[in-house]
Amino acid sequence: MQRIAVIDHHAVVRAGLARILEDMVGVTVVGQGGSAAAAFALIDEKHPDIVILDDSLPDMDGPGAITTILEHDENACVLILSKHESPDYAVRAMRAGAQGFLLKSDGVREIELAIRSAAVGGTFISPRLREAVTTLLRTPTAARTGIASLSTREFQLLHHIVLGNSLQEASRTMNVSESSVSTYRRRLLDKLQVANNAQLVRYALEHGIDGEGAAPAGE
Repeated sequence: MQRIAVIDHHAVVRAGLARILEDMVGVTVVGQGGSAAAAFALIDEKHPDIVILDDSLPDMDGPGAITTILEHDENACVLILSKHESPDYAVRAMRAGAQGFLLKSDGVREIELAIRSAAVGGTFISPRLREAVTTLLRTPTAARTGIASLSTREFQLLHHIVLGNSLQEASRTMNVSESSVSTYRRRLLDKLQVANNAQLVRYALEHGIDGEGAAPAGE
């Protein structure tokens, strides 16, 4: 029996997904939560086999939440359930330790396949992103361009800029100095080949980055 925790910041999504999971053979839902903090508490109390995790939580971004979950329980399997139909989000999640990346537009069949795969130590990527993600994962760091070339901190700052946060606000939230944030911004402009924040926002939106999931994360 696979014991699953469902973490999503939308209560309706949580409840609907839990009902779907309870109808699957060999699956039981041991808890639900709407934040990363709730996920960590569930991990400590219930020790689920699999955590299905929203990557747009209000208190921590996807990679940060994945890393912390695995610090709480290294045996937990994390499956991301995302609204972001971008291979860059999937690659960052997989590199952080997720064993699967599903889209909220995927069907029940894909969710079940991801769970069955995770249960035997495999990985699962949404069919809509699989080819692009596989290509990105095989691309050496030095050869990556655009969004895929950004570091964790640069990617995080880009979210803050899309949300309209000032560099000072981003500095406080990211828990780094303002000079570091300024450095990340210069790198963003250079790597994405744009001239100002307005162009950064336009570039981000064109690549499916809407600012959600900009909460603090590790380096």
